[in-house]
Amino acid sequence: MCWVSFFYFFVSPTAHKKIIKRHQHISVVYIKQGQTENAVEWMQKAVGINPGYVRGYFNLGNLLLNTGKFQSAVNSFKQALEIDPANKDSASVRKNLDAAEQQLSDAKNKLLDYTLGNKIKIENNLIIQLLNNVIVGKVLSADTIILEKNKYKFTAYTEKNNYEVFEESGTLKIHEIFV
Repeated sequence: MCWVSFFYFFVSPTAHKKIIKRHQHISVVYIKQGQTENAVEWMQKAVGINPGYVRGYFNLGNLLLNTGKFQSAVNSFKQALEIDPANKDSASVRKNLDAAEQQLSDAKNKLLDYTLGNKIKIENNLIIQLLNNVIVGKVLSADTIILEKNKYKFTAYTEKNNYEVFEESGTLKIHEIFV
């Protein structure tokens, strides 16, 4: 157990709430400064302190949705509903979950167009942006491989994992590559 976990284990519930609020406030400051990655990091720390914090997952999901991290947003909203499906914010969570799932579906369809070669020119920056929409973790780079005429496969590299993204029977497939 690291010292931070040890510290959180022995603080009172009131102190936990204050620490979580502080993390949220720091996240809001980063949002106002346009530093969304830092904002996400601090919101993740807030839910890390209290994994049962429904509002934290809802806020994190909204932040991820607004930054185009649709798969991560879906995961956050689902986590909020799993913790407490009857929460006072559940209607808003479900609405935002639907929006995130729709945007995730749209992003997958755009990526599917690229894997099928329906786009004339493949721009690496756009591919990375689309991969960021559908993969959990920040895509650092991507390789494009021509499988056959007008059919492509992408390998996306994140800080923690690598993924293969390709079309199979008209569906976009995302597979984690174990290195």
